[in-house]
Amino acid sequence: MNDEEDRQTSGHTGRKPKKRRPADNRTPVLFYLVILFAAAFLLLLLSYFMQQRNNAETISGLTDTSISAVQSLDNLISSRDALIEQVDELEDQLQVLEQEVLSLKDSLDTAQADAVTLEKQVSAMDYLRRIQSFYNAGTYKSARIVIEAFQASGLEEFLPTTAIYQTEANTVRSPAEEYQKILEALY
Repeated sequence: MNDEEDRQTSGHTGRKPKKRRPADNRTPVLFYLVILFAAAFLLLLLSYFMQQRNNAETISGLTDTSISAVQSLDNLISSRDALIEQVDELEDQLQVLEQEVLSLKDSLDTAQADAVTLEKQVSAMDYLRRIQSFYNAGTYKSARIVIEAFQASGLEEFLPTTAIYQTEANTVRSPAEEYQKILEALY
């Protein structure tokens, strides 16, 4: 009964006395947890700010790139517009030059036709000169031979029908009239 007495004297009713934990054991763990959470929070906060700075730099770089791309695009557009204007001007010049070429071709064709006509007139005048020289010399047979060659060449129509010059004192016959006079005299 000694035990019972001890229990009764100690004021317990049959329960074992609880051991109290010291408050000091809980405090270091909580303090450690608070420090860990604070460090994790600071690291998250630091990571967030670094990410923000990286995003700002990326956005700044993209903005600079897009601005330079827009400027390059504007330069290309203005270059294209200038080239289009230059092409239009060159096409207009080409049309003008093509018209000039056509005009020059027409002039050349006319000049060539005139040259051929003049060459035939010169040949006809040469025949007339030879005929006149034989006629004036009195060699009518030779004059007739040259007249036959002249008629065979078909150059009779190229004899000028107007006089090259006129004098006030006397009327000069045209080469065609002179040829007809000689023909009438010989045939």
